Amino acid sequence: MSSFTKPEGVAMMLLAGLCDMVSITATFVIGIIPCLIIDFLCLMIVGAWMYSRSSDSEAARPDRRTAKTKLKTEGKVEIKQAEKQAAKQIEKTAVKRTSRKIALRAGGAFLGTLVPVIQLIPFWTITVVGELKE
Repeated sequence: MSSFTKPEGVAMMLLAGLCDMVSITATFVIGIIPCLIIDFLCLMIVGAWMYSRSSDSEAARPDRRTAKTKLKTEGKVEIKQAEKQAAKQIEKTAVKRTSRKIALRAGGAFLGTLVPVIQLIPFWTITVVGELKE
């Protein structure tokens, strides 16, 4: 099943499209300040969704099975401590990578909606499509 047809994907595509439409029309109808508020809310929602989606993925978690297998076969305390340190390092690297990806994608969409002429591009929809393709 494609991630676009799952309920999560459909809901986020609808939300992103709604954010884009409201943001574009709000700029012309009510002004730039309400548009900034709408875009900030979209940034929070889409960013939180991207973070929850990336923290659920297996790539963000260290491989604990191999660590447990090594501990069972070797049985030394030093190896156990080294495996714990390696798992912590993998977790830190995954969190940094995830945070950087979210900041670039969602932050880029937010900054793109601040520029008046470029604002006509549906940045939130593009951001959600990029996240769903992964």
